[in-house]
Amino acid sequence: MWKSFAAQLLSLTIHPAAQTPGEALPTVAQVEPPNWWAGHSIDPVRLLIRGRNLSGVRVEAPAGLEVGLTRVNARGSYLFVDLHIDPDLEPGAYPLRLIAPSGSTEAPFEILPELPRPGRFAG
Repeated sequence: MWKSFAAQLLSLTIHPAAQTPGEALPTVAQVEPPNWWAGHSIDPVRLLIRGRNLSGVRVEAPAGLEVGLTRVNARGSYLFVDLHIDPDLEPGAYPLRLIAPSGSTEAPFEILPELPRPGRFAG
């Protein structure tokens, strides 16, 4: 029984769904920074999305976020996204949607509450 299971597992790792590189689904491994603050003085924020099969993806953002310039490296493993954040946007989760011809995935992103100013920003 274990030999059969091991053989099936090995066949899955060698032949993953018979997709060609152009048809592979985009995947997201990490987003940097993973969050930001509405009303911050830095606008737009440049995100680095690390993953696989990111070449040719279109990035869509929820209301309150606007996607600006996007660039991807030649291997399709790094995607840079300029993201404009509405200064009045409420804190919460705002995942970005990465859409490719083969399918789509989400990149997690969060808006944090504004930091309290008293006692924090002394020179």
